[in-house]
Amino acid sequence: RSFECCRIWGAKTIVSHPDTRPEGSSAEQNRAFHAVLLAHAVKNGQRLALENMYGAGKFCVDPQELIDYIDSFSDARIGVCWDFEHGTIEEMDQPPIIRRLGKRLIATHVSDTASKTYEPLMHLLPFQGETNWAEIVRVLKETGYEGCLSLEAHNFLKKLPDALVPAGLSLAYETGRYLLSL
Repeated sequence: RSFECCRIWGAKTIVSHPDTRPEGSSAEQNRAFHAVLLAHAVKNGQRLALENMYGAGKFCVDPQELIDYIDSFSDARIGVCWDFEHGTIEEMDQPPIIRRLGKRLIATHVSDTASKTYEPLMHLLPFQGETNWAEIVRVLKETGYEGCLSLEAHNFLKKLPDALVPAGLSLAYETGRYLLSL
């Protein structure tokens, strides 16, 4: 139903997390699940993007593990959703990773973080945390990235009084436009 709803709304790419269980997960444990999701995506004229994760012991934290997993499907309709905040939390040098992802990169989650563990300081607007956005955008353009920059920055609004939420949403919009202008 989720894929059908997304199709009705015009979504072309659906994002999913790889699964990580307490005892760890592997490509084999994830394959059946993602094969079903990919089939739903294809049926609805969509692509499936798997997100890079963060945290010790989680599947697809390592960019090469994510690349190898995506490539194992041998289907251009499955790719990567790169979450820049996750890359920052993992202290990754993200521009070389974006280059390695190449055409596999079909979606993004754009948010910043001022903490690796404290949720209220995560999922912030770009430029409110530690990520070098000018460099990120430069490399996205350099590699020919054609997807969306999807803001996943809901926490910056949480402490605003209701009366300031419209201004906060306007700031989010302007931040996105600024990123596109870089």
